[in-house]
Amino acid sequence: MKPKSTRSLVSVIMPAFNAERYIHASIGSVLQQSYASWELIVIDDSSSDRTADIVSTLAAQEPRIRLLKPAEKLRASGARNLGLQSARGKYAAFLDADDLWMPEKLEVQIQHAEASHSPFIASSYQIISTEGQRIRYQEIGEDISLSDVLTKRAVIGCLTVFIEVEKFKGMQFRRDLKSAEDYEMWCRMIARCKTLNLQPLGIPRALASYRVHSGGKSSKKLKRIPLHWHIYRHCLNMSRVEAARSCMGYVINGVADRMPMFNGTPSKDMAP
Repeated sequence: MKPKSTRSLVSVIMPAFNAERYIHASIGSVLQQSYASWELIVIDDSSSDRTADIVSTLAAQEPRIRLLKPAEKLRASGARNLGLQSARGKYAAFLDADDLWMPEKLEVQIQHAEASHSPFIASSYQIISTEGQRIRYQEIGEDISLSDVLTKRAVIGCLTVFIEVEKFKGMQFRRDLKSAEDYEMWCRMIARCKTLNLQPLGIPRALASYRVHSGGKSSKKLKRIPLHWHIYRHCLNMSRVEAARSCMGYVINGVADRMPMFNGTPSKDMAP
């Protein structure tokens, strides 16, 4: 009998919509991982370009890649939910179809997960332009608290999140939110960690590259304040005072994060 592998499977969840320009490179960054026990689940969300063809070609060459094509449009939140439902791994990680991982990303995170028993891990990351040029560095500390995430003192990049699936069984990304559905999910996951008496963990080392598109959802921070108020009040059930405090922190820390006079990290080189 063949000995059973002791390497835990990581399910990588990648929603994709009209991503033909970048998805080959994004999948390539998964293929280059030093940690080999993974499966990649790509959810093609009704793309009208060559996204599905590109993934199908790569999947024919690499059995660890699976392509899902739902009959209806799910948007990012629904696509991630489908990916979680289809995941076979003990752990799950998230990567959008235009972002990139460093080759050691999964290896480093699974080492931390097994050493600390933390079910929720995120890392620092670099922010790049559409052409791949480095814009700035987004750092995260080792200790992640819900209050820090709510007030943006800790910024969690979706592309860096690594979770133990069983600990968050039954949790889904909210499909009623037009954006920030990942932010809302991380808040609930971190809150669950507290109820489980487990500590979310940050790795202050850039393990991924987040691509910013001019005019994209993630670049319109000030316009998202009403959305954050809605999340605080109606999704996380915070009081008006708590929601107001979190909104104020979101604004102050969001501005400071982009001003070198307050924060030296934008020009910092990526950690090796």
